[in-house]
Order: sequence, then structure tokens, then C-alpha cells
Amino acid sequence: MNARKLFSLALVLTLLATLTGAAGSAPLAGPCIPGAAYDPACDANQDGTITVNDIQLTAGHWSQSGAYVSDNNHNHLGQTWTGMDNPLKIQGSYGAPDFAPLVLNNSTGVGLRIAAADSAVFIDSTGYHGLWVYSAAHDGLRVSTAGTDGVHVDSAGGTGLFVATAAVHGVDVAGNLYAGVFAGNIYVGGNCVGCLQANFAVNVGDRALQPGDVVSIQAVTPTDFDTGPALWQVVQAQPGQAIVGVVAGRAELVTEIEHRPTETGKRLVPRDGAAQRGEYVTVVYSGPMQVRIAPGESAIAAGTRLTAAAGGRVRPLQTRTVEGMVVTEGTPVIGTALESLAAGEGLIWVLVNPQ
Repeated sequence: MNARKLFSLALVLTLLATLTGAAGSAPLAGPCIPGAAYDPACDANQDGTITVNDIQLTAGHWSQSGAYVSDNNHNHLGQTWTGMDNPLKIQGSYGAPDFAPLVLNNSTGVGLRIAAADSAVFIDSTGYHGLWVYSAAHDGLRVSTAGTDGVHVDSAGGTGLFVATAAVHGVDVAGNLYAGVFAGNIYVGGNCVGCLQANFAVNVGDRALQPGDVVSIQAVTPTDFDTGPALWQVVQAQPGQAIVGVVAGRAELVTEIEHRPTETGKRLVPRDGAAQRGEYVTVVYSGPMQVRIAPGESAIAAGTRLTAAAGGRVRPLQTRTVEGMVVTEGTPVIGTALESLAAGEGLIWVLVNPQ
């Protein structure tokens, strides 16, 4: 038996002895117990050596033929513990990277399931992978509900979260505040489908800002919010004014108790609905958005360039034919219409790109 196998066996034997002693159960009985002499019945793969897998199988009452054998009445691996601080505790990060203290091999159901816990999986320190899923038929890591963070990596020497290959989504995340929060720059190697670029602002006008209103900027106010160093001061854009973007909805200031040491814990979060005077607002300055059209406008087709009208609405740029040439008015534009305006509609999809 080589040094690794001896170490693995000692680790498991110690673990089993600790668990059964902590559970207050009766002494182990039967031939497959820590410290017993070699017994062919304890050798699951019949290779003449008692290994980690052999001990795991026999401790779980499973024989090498796959039959369930109940020869004792104590709690151990494969059964349930209650009333203990650490139902299963594995001390250390031992051996080479290809050796793991806990291995779940070829599980046909759920490899590891934790119904409820303050910290479902907590890895204090590791020299290699904190959590490594080699292959999964469905989700590599699934968190149904979390009180705070679904996945939290405090520090990583390499990549905090790495997904090499996924048949569907590499990462699929939803969140009440944000689906994702990144403190640094973000690199995207492929396309960003449906992405919007937005900034937070405050309504300093005397009218409520509705989703779809175009706005102009009055000033910039510095802030210590974690969602940006500055706030725009905006009002409904009027004819001839430069347009900075389109209202996506109001915004709410949320204070987080748990945050990074370099942060204040104060974040603005996009919300639905109008923003009254003095309230925070989310303004999209690039990407596809629905924009409110001025009443009576119908001469809008896909590709039409739009500008500000009264009351934060938009209208098409006016054109004239001069000596056979089509001349377009030189007023600031909000973007290009992505669809035609049908009778009675008040909103139209626009590729926002203020100029």
C-alpha cells in the first residue's frame, strides 16, 4: 500500500471514528471497521487492498455486489446526523491536486444537496480549486435561493468563477438588486445582445419624467454612491435642445449592510415607474429603447432620424427639397427609428444614439 493510500485510509478512518463518536452512537460492529484485520468482505473491488472507496462502501452498508447489508445500528457516511455543529467536517487540503478528501463519483441524482444552512458551502482556504465540477448532465452549480449572495468568492489567485464549456448558459443569474455587480472593468469577447448603456440621474425639472421621455442635461453632481461617481441633473428635453438619453424608469437608493471595505454600501437600483421632481431616474444613452412620440406624428418609418419635440417627446427630422437636393434640418438627434409608427401608437422602438 503506497503512502497516498495509507494517508487516505487514515484520513477516512479518523473521520468515521470522529463522526460516530460525536453522534453518540454505539460502538461499530461487523468485520469492516477501522483497525480490523483484512477481510475479503471489506474489499469492495477485490484487489487485495483496503482503500478509501472500500471503506466508504462498507461503512455505508453496501457490499461489493451492490447489496444493502444492515449489520449495525449506528450513524455513519450515507446516513443522517442531527444536532451537531459540523455534520461532516473534512480538515485540510491534502496531497496532490488529483486527490480530494471528498469525492462524489458517478452520482445519478444530486451529487451534493444542502436543504438549509447559513452557509451551504464554505471553503476557507485552498491551494487549488475551491469548488470543481468536472462534468454535470444539467447544472454544474445551482443555487435556488440565497439570503444574500448566491455565489461569493472573497479572494482568488486566478479566476474567481470559471466555466470552460456549457451546453446552454455559462452563467444564468437573477437578482433583486442586480443580476451581477462588477467592481472593475468587464471584458466581453463576443456580442452583447440586448445590452443597454445607462447612467443614473436626478429629476430637477418641474414635471415628472415618464419612461420613454427624452431628457437634456443641466449639470453633473458628484456622489459617493457605489454605482457611480456622479449623478446627472436632467429635465424633459424641449425642441432644439441637445438630448442626453431616454428615461428607462425611476431609481431607488438602497443601503447594503454587507459590502466591500472600499465601498459605502449605497447603491442606486433601477425600478419601474415615473420619477417625480427630486427623485432618482435611470437614463439610457445607448441601445434599443421605446421612446414616446409627439401627438399627431405619423410620418415615421424604420430608419427615420428623430429629434426632440415638446414635453419630452420626439418627432422626425424635417426635410426640404432644394433644387433637387434633399436637405435635413440640423438639430440634435436622439437616434434612429427601428420600426414604423402605426396610427394611435405612442411609443416606438428607437436605437438610442444621441448626436
